[in-house]
Amino acid sequence: MLASYGSVVLLTHVAPLRVDMVVLAVVLTVTLERTQRGADLVNRGIALVVFPVVAVGAYELMNGDFIGSAAFTVAVSATIWVRRFGPRFTKAGMVATAPLLSTLILSGVPVGRTPGLWPALVAVIAFAWVTLAHALTGQVKPTETATRRSRVSNRMAAQMAVSLAAAFVVGHVVQGEHWPWVVLTAFIVCSGNRGRVDVLNKSILRVLGAGVGTAIATLFSGWFGPLDAMQVVAIFVLLAIGMWLRPASYAYWACCVTAALAFLYGYFGQTATDLLPTRLGGILLGGVIGVTASWFVLPVRGVATLPAWLERACAMVSRPIRRDPPTP
Repeated sequence: MLASYGSVVLLTHVAPLRVDMVVLAVVLTVTLERTQRGADLVNRGIALVVFPVVAVGAYELMNGDFIGSAAFTVAVSATIWVRRFGPRFTKAGMVATAPLLSTLILSGVPVGRTPGLWPALVAVIAFAWVTLAHALTGQVKPTETATRRSRVSNRMAAQMAVSLAAAFVVGHVVQGEHWPWVVLTAFIVCSGNRGRVDVLNKSILRVLGAGVGTAIATLFSGWFGPLDAMQVVAIFVLLAIGMWLRPASYAYWACCVTAALAFLYGYFGQTATDLLPTRLGGILLGGVIGVTASWFVLPVRGVATLPAWLERACAMVSRPIRRDPPTP
């Protein structure tokens, strides 16, 4: 993240770039690092082609009007639908999702837009640093044979389309210019849907984590003024902590990301205290929309995925009672 951030900051001194490209570099690096972790050489080659192209197209959808919202919904659903064709398409779809997700974050940043094909160059910079970091840590695998497997991508794509469409409508009507909070939450809740229990659990963790994260940002962002460099430091610290604790629980990631977004918007003059009810309301609305779509629109059937703590509790209470033999 720091390498991508620093590279684009240096690039702004020699190219007509706005600060939105700096934010884009960090967001693309965070999302790409996870999707490319453990990818082989073929998948990384596909990503190098797909990533810059989608970055430019996604950047043009950032206006949030009807056409942009509809195109965004179709594009995100398509990245899920193509997974039915096998692991290569699954990886390509995941990579394409990263630039699309970045548009939601940039939509809430009150900065100007950089015209032209600069998002493609920023995407290549992010890709280069992620690939280098993975190579140094042994995350790059040799070419593997891809096997085609059946997937439930049709159901998941339909759920995502309905969820995003409803989130855009509700977000614009209820939240106004703060609609990205609703859409972002609906997107996160529906992503990687493994069943009704999984979606409900993810929604609860998202709401709880985001609530705590927003409270943290509300408490500390008042210490800094707009354009204060310490808010940038806080953003990187929170993202690092969130990625470190994400394997333990999704709630930690939701908490840190939401707090980082609050600091980001606070850097550009949006006070977290004034927007606290709006943000929490948007998160709750997005969670309800995502859960509703996942439960009632072609629900994914299969083995229910319970939280680890609930699995342990069920295993404990379902054990047969062992009785010691009577003493002779």
